[in-house]
Amino acid sequence: MLKCRLSVATCIGNSSNCMYPNSVMVSDRDSFIQAISFDHVAGTFKGNYRSKDNFISSDCIPMDCDNDHSDGEKDWVTPFDVAMAFPGVCFYASYSRNHMKNKGSKSARPRFHVYFPIEEVTDADEYAEYKKRYKQCFHTLMIML
Repeated sequence: MLKCRLSVATCIGNSSNCMYPNSVMVSDRDSFIQAISFDHVAGTFKGNYRSKDNFISSDCIPMDCDNDHSDGEKDWVTPFDVAMAFPGVCFYASYSRNHMKNKGSKSARPRFHVYFPIEEVTDADEYAEYKKRYKQCFHTLMIML
């Protein structure tokens, strides 16, 4: 399994938080669970304060899958579908706190996060471009499944 580093906060569910003082090197199931048990981001930042200007590096691209592209259950994607769509590609997956719950006007459905380890990137703009490309490919593929 490939490794990636997640920066971890001391809080859970705080959308205004920008401080991520703890670092977890994710290399297996246990370290992944440790990292995602709190709010977390895929990157390291100066002063542990998340912002584009403070970006140091990242070796992981996170993607959300809320299955909001369709209300048809047959169109919904699971982590297993991601594994089948990306054969041989290493990733970590975790269910969202809204997994199988109503969210806004959307019915309960599979909701999860996928983390793709990548080579370390140290330029914020380059990383943003990687994320943009991954997101386009990921969402296009999810709709096609």
